Amino acid sequence: MSKLFGILLFLAFFASSSSFAAEQKIIIHNEGWELIGELGVSQSQNPKGFILMLHKAAGTRSEYISMANKANKLGFHSLRLDLRGNGESINLGAFDYLVKKNFEINDRAWSDIAAAHKWIKSDPRFKDLPLIYMGGSYSGEKMVNASDVVGFADAYIEMSPGSFSEESIAKIDESGKPWVFTRVENERPFFTPLYQDIRDGSKNAEIWVYPGEAKTGHATRILSLMPEIEDLFLEWILKSIDR
Repeated sequence: MSKLFGILLFLAFFASSSSFAAEQKIIIHNEGWELIGELGVSQSQNPKGFILMLHKAAGTRSEYISMANKANKLGFHSLRLDLRGNGESINLGAFDYLVKKNFEINDRAWSDIAAAHKWIKSDPRFKDLPLIYMGGSYSGEKMVNASDVVGFADAYIEMSPGSFSEESIAKIDESGKPWVFTRVENERPFFTPLYQDIRDGSKNAEIWVYPGEAKTGHATRILSLMPEIEDLFLEWILKSIDR
């Protein structure tokens, strides 16, 4: 009997300590696209917030497996989402960077982000929690574009948003929300003036620059280049939402 009890206790501990036990595959329908995501529901009795995790171009939701695991254990719900034409969300076509195919698919990714925002806020479990957007490369600009439809999220993490426009820079302080921008030091050449424009155009944006090269550290690649940044992001979120 004691041996059985020990086994049950171990399984209970494993289930409570692993976010993957609570993850479930979901589909968000938007403009004919079937957007595939992984919903991580924290087992915390006092959840701190919800993090929407968005990949780079030609990326997938798998880039955030470790980040979601840490976030769930810390008390955050999460959604790792494949935007249209990327990952498994290819029912209407696939974006292919290598053969320069279907670039236009990514143009309306902002609509998918807005749809995910609405999906999250429609669930009674999540609607009153702070919503944090986390994106890289092209999705960094698209999640700002989504604010025209659903309003601003409660905090933004931007990893190497190369297409970040003057209009988006203006929205940083306009939003009244906390923003942090990260990149590796030896990113593509245009990142240095872009990040200077962000610094000049915003009083509130934080900018983090780390050693590394674009090949290994662009956008969400920085998560695998230096895994400790996931913990720094979570610390920043906790400080930013003050919960």
